[in-house]
Amino acid sequence: MEIRYTRKLMTSYMRLDEEEKLLPWEEKMIAYVPVTGILFPEYVRENDKTELWYDISGKQSLETILESQKLDYEFLQRLFTGMFEAREQLEGMLLRAEGLLLEPACIFVDYRADQICFCYHPGGGESREGALERLMEMLLQEVAHEDERAVELAYGVYEHAVRGGISREQWQELLMREYRQIEQEAQESEAGTADRSTEENKEERELRESEPEEERAPGKRAVWRRWIQGIREKVSWKPGLRRLEQEKTFFFEPEPEPEEEAPVRPTVLLSTLHIPAEGILHYEGEGAGKDLIIDRSPYTIGSEAACEGRLTSATVSRRHARITQQDGIYFIEDLNSANGTYVGGEQLGYHTKVSLQRNEIVRFADEKFRFI
Repeated sequence: MEIRYTRKLMTSYMRLDEEEKLLPWEEKMIAYVPVTGILFPEYVRENDKTELWYDISGKQSLETILESQKLDYEFLQRLFTGMFEAREQLEGMLLRAEGLLLEPACIFVDYRADQICFCYHPGGGESREGALERLMEMLLQEVAHEDERAVELAYGVYEHAVRGGISREQWQELLMREYRQIEQEAQESEAGTADRSTEENKEERELRESEPEEERAPGKRAVWRRWIQGIREKVSWKPGLRRLEQEKTFFFEPEPEPEEEAPVRPTVLLSTLHIPAEGILHYEGEGAGKDLIIDRSPYTIGSEAACEGRLTSATVSRRHARITQQDGIYFIEDLNSANGTYVGGEQLGYHTKVSLQRNEIVRFADEKFRFI
């Protein structure tokens, strides 16, 4: 399945070839039944060919996300839950659930609505079991393996997919298993905290009971007595010996100075040295922005706190654009931002990489930079 992308003004589209048209009653069902999490296509005739156009403005495909991050438990939970809800909506509308495309390039995350969206293809898609199994084979390689819950959940879904698919009840059972495990761990943690607290209270009580009665009594007298005792211990002062110690004469012999040792210079691997990056986006906007130093690859730019190059402008998307480096050449691509990325005055399309030239003007929405 060939996927193409087109951007017109502020709207971004994913384009697929037409394989089958919707029936009139199906079109009415889609037009009048409210749905969430499903992207339905528009039929566009262009160059004597009919295509399916999906409005993906402001959304990022799962394929793009996996290029820079691994999948944790929370994301997998949202992904599978959204997939089941989308299938149930299609079945409720008497549409083919197999038409739900489970390709990573056709699954989108809408950060503004905090939602995962799936594309419906009226004539495309493979069997439900085969599509899910192929998707899981790919996702297993992208799971954050340090997240034990994510690994267990992914392999649980994969086992069901290999056996012929997973039902809604089986999915809920997997989730309940995770919830029960989390609840059990929380209870064990609380019990351990309570036991430690009981032991600490017992030790404090025994220590307090071992002190003299006057030390345990609250009040200023006990506080002053402890303070004076601490001072005596620090200066080793004994009553009645002060005058005798003042009359003594002491002779000090200088101790030999230690020989200075040659400074130790540890071996440093060249690979661990921080080499300043050559790529700099010099800020030339009208706001309070600052220069962006491209010190890693990939380098994500956006308003999200996790982005390496964070821009606080309200017009900049959470994950707006990304810069990568290859053989000393910097490439920039737009991450399907709402207000676009412009290089040399031209707007970039989604999934389109262009090289950055020195002194070239780069604009993220209304934030202007010069690449130096």
